[in-house]
Order: sequence, then C-alpha cells, then structure tokens
Amino acid sequence: MLYASQQYLLLRRAYPEAPDNEPIGVTLRDVAGKLYCSERNAKLVIRKMCECGWISWTPGRGRGNRSALTFRVDRARMLIDNAKHVAQRGDVPGALELIRRYGDDTSAKERFGDWLSEYFGYKAEGSEREAVEVLRFPVHWAIYSLDPIVTFSALDMHIINQVFDTLVRYDRVAETFVPGLAHHWEADEANMTWTFYLRKGVQFHHGREMTADDAAFTFGRLRGPSPLFRDIERIVAVNRTTLRIRLRAPNYLFLRFVSNATASIVPRDVCEEKGDRFGREPVGTGAFMVTINQPSRLVLEAFLPYFQGRAHLDRVEMIVVPPDCETIREPRLDRIVFGHESPAKHPSWAQQETIVSGCSLMTFNMNRDGPQRSFAFRHALHHLTDRRRMIAELGGDRTMPAKSFIADPDEAGDDFVSDPELGAELLRQAGYNGEPFRLLTGEKHVKDALWLQRRYREFGVNVVVETLPWLNLLSLQDWPEADGMLFQNVLDEDEVTQIESWRSDKSIIRIHLAEHMKAKCDRAIAAVLGEPSKAKRRAMLRELERLHGEERSLLFLLHKKMSTSVHPSVKGAQFNTLGWIDFKHLWFQHDTETVAGPDATTDEDERTKAGG
Repeated sequence: MLYASQQYLLLRRAYPEAPDNEPIGVTLRDVAGKLYCSERNAKLVIRKMCECGWISWTPGRGRGNRSALTFRVDRARMLIDNAKHVAQRGDVPGALELIRRYGDDTSAKERFGDWLSEYFGYKAEGSEREAVEVLRFPVHWAIYSLDPIVTFSALDMHIINQVFDTLVRYDRVAETFVPGLAHHWEADEANMTWTFYLRKGVQFHHGREMTADDAAFTFGRLRGPSPLFRDIERIVAVNRTTLRIRLRAPNYLFLRFVSNATASIVPRDVCEEKGDRFGREPVGTGAFMVTINQPSRLVLEAFLPYFQGRAHLDRVEMIVVPPDCETIREPRLDRIVFGHESPAKHPSWAQQETIVSGCSLMTFNMNRDGPQRSFAFRHALHHLTDRRRMIAELGGDRTMPAKSFIADPDEAGDDFVSDPELGAELLRQAGYNGEPFRLLTGEKHVKDALWLQRRYREFGVNVVVETLPWLNLLSLQDWPEADGMLFQNVLDEDEVTQIESWRSDKSIIRIHLAEHMKAKCDRAIAAVLGEPSKAKRRAMLRELERLHGEERSLLFLLHKKMSTSVHPSVKGAQFNTLGWIDFKHLWFQHDTETVAGPDATTDEDERTKAGG
C-alpha cells in the first residue's frame, strides 16, 4: 500500500495545476510516462488507486480520445500519512526525503514537523489498563557497535551500560566501589590476585543463568585487544560463582578497569555463536534488552527479571535524525530536555551546567612524511590558534580553551594567548613553503576544522580538510594516511579513559605518536598503575600530558559544556559525565486521569530532545 500511495504522489506531482475533485483530460500514454512504467502497468496502478478511492478514472471512448482523471485525496495529507508511516518504522531520513521529493508548494513540511516533534518524548501508549510507557528521542549518529569490546562513541558506551552489567560499579560521588554482578571481591596484599564472588540466579536476556565461566570468557577476550587488561596473566573459573584473576604486576586501578563498560560480562554461548554479529545483536544481563537494532533505529525493552529490579520505563527508542534537520520544532515546555540548550530557556526547571570531561584536540602524525614532522611547524600552529576567538566565533557548546584533557577553570590562561608573530617566525624556522597538511575529521567537527583552515590560511599554511562520515571514520584505515586528525576525546572514566588514550593501539592519539613517545607513554602508564596514591596517579598523568604538550605531539583545543534542564515531573534522572540519563532509574510523574493513545499526548505534552 505504501508503494501505491507513493505512485499517487508521483502522479499528483506531475499535474500540479490540477485542482482536487475536478476532472482533467489525460491519455493513458501520458500517465504511463509520468509513472515511468508501461501502459499495461499503468492500467493496473490506475485500477488500484480507484479501488482505494484516491482517484476517479473515466476512460476515453475511441482511439486517441482523452480520459478523465480526477484526484480525490489532498496531496499534503497523503504525503504526511506516508511520511508518518516511514518515520514510525524508524526511518526518519526516509520520511524527510519523501517530504522533500513530493512536498513542494504544500504545507507538508511544516505539518510533518509538528507531528514529528510530538512523536518524540515520553508517551504512555495503548489502553489505560495495558499502557506501555515509552521514551522516544532523536540522535544524530547511528550506533557503531554494542559489543563492549568494540566501543568508540559515547552513545555506544551509554547504551552498553543499559544492556550489560559489570562485576563491580564505581560510585563517582562517594568515590568507592559497590557490588554489581559480584556481591563480594578481595585482593591479595600485592594487588596482583583478585577474586570475585558472583551473585546466583542472575539471568542473561536469552534466559540462561550467568556463571563464572561467562566472566572468565569475558576477561579472556579482553586480554588481547584491550589496553586495560593486557597485564592479565591467568583467569580461572574456580566454580560456578567464583572468578580468580592473576596479574603480571600490581595494579591499583584494576577495580576501576573492572567497572568500566568495556568489561561488561557477556554470555559465552551467544558471543561464540554470533561472532561479529554480537555487536548488532547483543545479549547482556542489563535492565534493558535490545529488540531492534537498525541503522536508523534502536529499541530497548525492559528486562523483567533484572536482578536489581525492573526499570520503570517499558521501552526506549532512539531514532537517527540528520544533524542538519530543521523539521523538528523547538521544544515546548513539556517533559525533559538534555543537550546543549541554554538553561535560561526553562527557568522553572531544575538546571545544571557542567563542562564535559575531555576536550577537542588535533593530533600530528609523526609516522608520515609531511610538515607536521617539524617541531617548529607544530609549535607554530599552537601559537596561530586563537582559541578564545574560535569560541567566540563558533559559539554553541564550546566554552573554554583547553591545555589538557581535564578542564580547570582556575588555571592561568597564559598558554591560551595567540601569538601570530611568533607563529609566523616559527613557520620560517621550519622552512615551511606551503606544503599541504592533510587534516582528517568527522562530520561532528567539520565546523572547527574549517575554522582552523581559514585561520591558518591567513599565515600561508595550506590545510586540506577531509571529512568522513562518522562510521567510516571509525574503520581506522584512513588514520595512518592523514597528517593530522581533529576529534573530541571524551573522558567518560577520567583516569581510565586517559590510560586507554595513551595505551590503546586503536587510539588516534597513540597511532600518530612517534615510537619513542609510545615507549615513554608505556613506561609512564606502568608507573601509574603501580602507584597506590590517587593524587599521585593524577599528578603523573598530568605530567604525561605536559610532556606531550612540550613536544607538541598533539594540540589541545577546546572544552565543551553540557547544559541540562529537567522538568519537575521527571524523577530518578541521574546524569553521567557525558550528560546522558541512566534509563533504568528514570520515571515520569503525571497527573492525568486517562492514558494517551499512540498518536495523542497527555495534558502536558511530553518529549525529549537529545543533543548530538
């Protein structure tokens, strides 16, 4: 039926001047041409449209006589119905393309935008007795992989935290560890042998009980590719509920590593059976299970036997919407907003503004010939980069210059002052003569890359910006061929993520480092892991940053902010360092006496807007 209705739209577009409910003269050959089909197929299409009541058709009598075609359905209404159907399947880009293709000279774009804005958000769908509470919101980028061992983006990591569990969890507020899948753990005096005692009766989403064999399998597959677990010497499932791990060296951050989403416990049988498909069809123990995972749509359903209590929401849906989509309206004062909006827009809501942990930065590929191999060239770009001007001109969520991964508003700002004269002199010292500097970046950061390109061009630096789609950028194959890369390094786990950045063979930072700098990183990280004092570990990591700053092996650029506004009816909203809400604790307090149907809203329209 959807295909037939699109044929109607195609035919209706071909006769834009024809009024509704008034016949026009056409020939069968004309109609076949407009529909790009044979006259025989055109007859079948006409018959179908007549049966649906969309058109009336009176064949012309005699050879060469014109037939009478009457359009019975408003084009905008038909188009919006089609676009709604496509959007409800999760294909918002496809729905927007329909509007673009057939919506000229109609109100379809505006009307569909109103509907789409109401489609997102919190809804209680179905009858009052069997209402399903759904949180539906847009995201700008597709999921790459939900296999905990193959995580790249903050969004992937956040969903993994909803679908899987780790042995222990880290409480950031109390700065202590709390039980997860393990109810107890202990280490020997050397911090080299760790024993975890697992809960009984915890179920995976496919119905099997989790055992120590699954935990041993999980850490076994992590031991090779993950920089956090390469020091594991031995893994033993002592019995069904006891796991023992032996390290090659003391590691005072091991529990932080174990609580990282990368160490989420996976079921051995499903993981071995699915292989590479596990990232698209994950099975965990978490509060939500994945029921639909398409390139444009992800659906999570509450896992009823969850060992820490069923989630309040029944379903969470994330739908990919193009970043440049202007169809979704500015949110009305409804339920919840999280993103980069100004809190001043909703003064009655609970407000919170934080600086996102991490920063944007530019790496220099020291393993490839090019101007970036010159220290004077790299140092010149540092002095030519006017970070404060960059923030002022680009605006948005950019909030302060960066001189390290972690923002410190109290730091002196001498290092942020641009010095164009010194930069120009350093370019002369480098012998730079306009050679191209190939800067690779993703769609998310193209504005920053183009700003830097214009800035450096003022001083004769030839920056060639190459932009790749987000998922293509994650393939790693283009990284070694770039002279530099611009990206956002997000530290969801502070110390842990910093160590990954310096140590992982899949880290952009490490891939572009010279071999002698990689060796320095490895020695520094080994010392950090063996240091029991948290304060000293942080100082050692800052010293490692300072070393790379002096070498200009990377260029720290900007810190970003996350502004969060929460409606009073939203309960249980717990935000992580990336600004995302933990879905399993979220619930909505509404005072309406009736439950809205799938296409309606409650007394206060409820929706969510998510930042990209």
